[in-house]
Amino acid sequence: MADWMKAARGHHWAMALVLTMAATAVVAAEPAGATVTARTRSTDVNGDGVGDVVVASSARLTRWSDPAVGAADLGGSVYLLPGGAPGARPAAAVVSQDSAASVPGSSELGDTFGQSVATGDFDGDGKADVAFGNPHEAIGTAPDTGAVTVQYGQSAAPYLGAGTGGLTWIDQNADGIPGDNEAEDLFGTSLITGYFNNDDYADLAVGAPGEAVGTAFEAGRVTVLYGGPTGLTATGAQSFDGTVAGAAEPFDHFGASLAAADLRGDGRDDLAVLASGEAIGGVDAAWGAAIVLTGTASGLSAASPAVVNVGSTGTSGHVRALVAGRFTGSGYADLALCADQLRGAAPGSGAVVVAPGGTTGVGGAPVVALPAPAVSAGALWGGSLAAGDVNGDGRDELAVGALRGAGGKGSVTVFVGDPAGLTARPSATFTEDSAPLSATAKPGEGFGYAVSLQDHTGDGHAELLVSAPWEDGTAPVARTSTTGSELFELGLAVPASGPPTLASALATVRQTPSAFGPGGVGLAGGATVLTENGIEPSPWLDRLPPFD
Repeated sequence: MADWMKAARGHHWAMALVLTMAATAVVAAEPAGATVTARTRSTDVNGDGVGDVVVASSARLTRWSDPAVGAADLGGSVYLLPGGAPGARPAAAVVSQDSAASVPGSSELGDTFGQSVATGDFDGDGKADVAFGNPHEAIGTAPDTGAVTVQYGQSAAPYLGAGTGGLTWIDQNADGIPGDNEAEDLFGTSLITGYFNNDDYADLAVGAPGEAVGTAFEAGRVTVLYGGPTGLTATGAQSFDGTVAGAAEPFDHFGASLAAADLRGDGRDDLAVLASGEAIGGVDAAWGAAIVLTGTASGLSAASPAVVNVGSTGTSGHVRALVAGRFTGSGYADLALCADQLRGAAPGSGAVVVAPGGTTGVGGAPVVALPAPAVSAGALWGGSLAAGDVNGDGRDELAVGALRGAGGKGSVTVFVGDPAGLTARPSATFTEDSAPLSATAKPGEGFGYAVSLQDHTGDGHAELLVSAPWEDGTAPVARTSTTGSELFELGLAVPASGPPTLASALATVRQTPSAFGPGGVGLAGGATVLTENGIEPSPWLDRLPPFD
């Protein structure tokens, strides 16, 4: 890419959707086919009936210039932590491009294997399969082209394998896949699974926000592949770009983030696509639009897409990420959008707005801005998002992470699902200082960098997972060395009235530089902020990257 194009790219930022939604209960009053939501959100990789945790290792966060980087750390890796009762869980497994013959390719410096991760049952065997995005994979001599690896769930460790004939490697030059491999397409930046045609097999959507459409640089594209008896197949693959809602324009970054849910209440998942750089006429200093493609019996349809854009969100800067959930427990899922800030608020303070679903999708009802805790400039409140049902009442809660909240230590705010919406009941904010988590939280550890709400104890209630990928790190070397990383598992209680409370806490810790330890962006069950070049924002307040 020419130098002037790279310079222009540096002024536009987006983020990746990291994964599928967490497990949630199905509301009895929902229409026929509503079990789609439960299937879509499955993370049970080994088929034992309990959700598992899929999370990127901290190795990928050290990939640029860590002097202690090991051979297996070069391109990133992903941990699979089997679920079950605490204290009785099987050992974790590590997946990388060097870990098994079933994983195509090899680890290379600059790869970002596992930057995005999505789970879904692509072959209908009752086990969740996993797609791993690697948007910085070089194809031939073209850097940052991007690719997606798919591994299929199995009962025995390492719990993932090649499956029975479905796709295990996806790039835009593969047979039947729309498009072509080009430098800086960033194919695989975002991933989401859904049941778009409501058959027995999960489908996969892949975002490439750097894809050129005609002469429009970085306009972005989304590719959709459908599941079948042997797994994902290129047969019937679809491709969408910004022309579905007008035009594909330079730096739209269509596909920067993805969300899938039944937003229309017809029993099929719809696909929400974020174009984080979409400019809206008459709106100054604000960019971004979510375009909703409709699920049908024959796949996704771009006819008359529903749209939510910055003309109605009350935000400024860019819209950054999407996540969907049944926050009211109705027959319609809702869409939560993260943006840089509310209009008039401090730059980079963060904002989250919710667009209710309905018979025509989102956009038919006013969006609702969620009240943030006290956050300052650069706190990135909303930088991570996740939805899941904590108390088993059929309504999703929403977890909102702030990478630099709580004085730079990081925080997570939990909103309670309610028939009247997420603002009807008090929320609660947790930090690493919340008893009984820790009394040693320090700025820059990144608590809240990634979040997920999923049940991996088997009790029918989602636990809150929170990563702190720079745990016990020392400023200002967050991108060049990782002395530890930690994944917190928080059990929450949701009373009939009042805010959620912390009922229990566990932590999984990995130590030593470049350790394969839980952390990083790729945490199944949520969406997390990335720069549009796929670089993780530093947790250190003195290293805040620009947003525009």
